[in-house]
Amino acid sequence: MSPEIKELSIVLIGKMNPVIANPYWLAHKEFINELEAEQAATKANYINTHEVTQFALSFCTFQILLEQFTATTAQEGHFNHVRDLVSNIFGSLQETPVIKMGINCTFHFRFRDLDSYNAFGDKLAPKEKLWNALSARPGLKNLEIQLPRTDNYSGIINVNVGVSNRIPVNEYGLRININDHYDFGSLQTKTIGAGQVLQVLNENWEPTIQFANATSSEIVRW
Repeated sequence: MSPEIKELSIVLIGKMNPVIANPYWLAHKEFINELEAEQAATKANYINTHEVTQFALSFCTFQILLEQFTATTAQEGHFNHVRDLVSNIFGSLQETPVIKMGINCTFHFRFRDLDSYNAFGDKLAPKEKLWNALSARPGLKNLEIQLPRTDNYSGIINVNVGVSNRIPVNEYGLRININDHYDFGSLQTKTIGAGQVLQVLNENWEPTIQFANATSSEIVRW
């Protein structure tokens, strides 16, 4: 079973300056062209203040808060493009303090019918010994598993399995999210600049995407 929808988000936590990272600044830096900037800035959901900047390009969306930067796309063909754009943005803002990073891959699967959908949930979270005794119709809504990192970075890998928010409930949609989380310290104790974070992002990009694809496939095949 292949996913119907694949989503990617790159999240950086630290001290951000939302007002800077707007479409016109991206165009000035030649990360996007002037037409893309103008189209993004004229959309109804465009926000650009000192507290929050929010805008959408044709292939991704951005939200920048005082302590969080998020770039998101639901177009698999643009995953690398989004990574490159994030790298360009923070390559120009290398001194931005960053304490955490997450590379998040989300997969949405559609089961053929209710029986196969329920059978998957029963395998993942058996109901016989406990839940059937508590209710006549228990169902799996959300399950999260933490996996230890196997590299030299601090952090964790979170695997979340639940009901899809992109496929209608009555069409048996499953969501699997793989959160590759890096912890670089705290703003009070230790931070690193965005330039160093980009090195971690780029060096681990392909292994992260491959791991997410393999893990989601293994879960639905189980």
